[in-house]
Amino acid sequence: MTELFTVHRPLVFFSYGLSFFVMGLTVAVQWRGISRLRLAQNLWLLAGFGLLHGLAEWGYVFVPLQVGYLGTGPFFTLKVIHATLTAVSFAFLLAFGLRVVSAYLPPSLASWPGLPGLVRGLPVAVMLIWSLSFAAVRWLVFRNDVEAWFEAADLWARYLMALPGATLTAAGLFAQAREFRDLGYPRVWRDFRGAAAVFAFYALVAGVIVPGAPFFPASVINQDNFFRLTGIPVQVFRAVCGLLVAISVIGGMEVFALETRRRLEEAEKRQAALMERVQIGRDLHDGLLQDLYGLSLHLEVIGQLVEGDAAKAKAEITAILSTLRRVTRSARSYVLGIPPTTLTDPTVLDSRLHELAAELRLMGIQVELSLDQEALRVLPPEVAHQLVPVAQEALGNVKRHAGATRVEVCLRRQEKGLLFIVHDNGRGFLPDAVDERVHRGLANMRARAGQMGARWEVRSAPGHGTEVRMVLDRDR
Repeated sequence: MTELFTVHRPLVFFSYGLSFFVMGLTVAVQWRGISRLRLAQNLWLLAGFGLLHGLAEWGYVFVPLQVGYLGTGPFFTLKVIHATLTAVSFAFLLAFGLRVVSAYLPPSLASWPGLPGLVRGLPVAVMLIWSLSFAAVRWLVFRNDVEAWFEAADLWARYLMALPGATLTAAGLFAQAREFRDLGYPRVWRDFRGAAAVFAFYALVAGVIVPGAPFFPASVINQDNFFRLTGIPVQVFRAVCGLLVAISVIGGMEVFALETRRRLEEAEKRQAALMERVQIGRDLHDGLLQDLYGLSLHLEVIGQLVEGDAAKAKAEITAILSTLRRVTRSARSYVLGIPPTTLTDPTVLDSRLHELAAELRLMGIQVELSLDQEALRVLPPEVAHQLVPVAQEALGNVKRHAGATRVEVCLRRQEKGLLFIVHDNGRGFLPDAVDERVHRGLANMRARAGQMGARWEVRSAPGHGTEVRMVLDRDR
């Protein structure tokens, strides 16, 4: 077995390094700092560990190859860089483990004011201690034994950073796995639970089984004794851990795609709810609010007529009662979720236009209705549903703002489809000067035209009246 490992030693270390490097690269590519997951904010540390540790393990393959090409000084420098790279990679693992575990501490511990500073500062402090001891023992202890110095550096990097880092990472990933299970991601839960188990085993083979040293526990639990006991070098187990970590962590990165999909679904639901609110607001503005405003105008007229023209006042009251019944029906439809009759009955457009015309005539405005009955008969229900509030808004504006004495309402067929026009001889206005964020009528009519696939425009100028025009192509 020793001879077999010696022959394939470069392959073992290369595979070991490749597994961690691929894992780190995948995490780096998939990492999204904007994710809502607690784990995501710290994944860059896991990516750093994977990339650096992969490079460090490749050093066991490529650094010895430089013996024949580099002088003593450059080769020694390369070995120092290799040892430092190994320690830094474990420092990244320790930092990751600390941050992930701290995210799941009980509230009593998580609220400790010094916790954030400890979590961020401890890996830096440990790395600083390792660096100072690495430099000091070179001249105090291992002045004449460079290889022993590098083995001691590797030993302390594993005791100080690899062991606690891998242990904390295992605990943190296990806690995160349970969160994924609660979020409804069973496959990701299994992947991260597997990663937690692998990191727990990695803490043993990479942080406990270290190069031999003349003190406990390294004097008993070390790489040589492990090989004598099992007949397999510990590096093989580390390589297997690297492969399993890569598989499980890469599989767990699916959580970002699942999270993105869920956030898109939530955004679509919010958008649908917002559109529904906009539609309800538009319906209320064009229906109930128009009717209520019409009632107020009728009441003003009654106040002027009640003493002088009782018959006309009675007609106004009749109109008010009719409008109140319509408002009550509309309100009940909104409360019960019953579709308005205009959704299924195009003839309602005809009756509603006559009702609106009657209300205008009571106010002394001449109304001319020119309605093509054949056009009304073939009018699609969904178009009639949208035309009713458009007509209410256009004629409501005549009552409220135009100061008109005459209105023409036209619905007719033409070569390209249907034409609907409301034209008055009122005071007119500048359409471009209307703030549609405050006065929603024009915006609502434009929106309803868009829902029908119709072309809509308003033509008006001060002193020249107003015309609302809508053209619906025949092939719509």
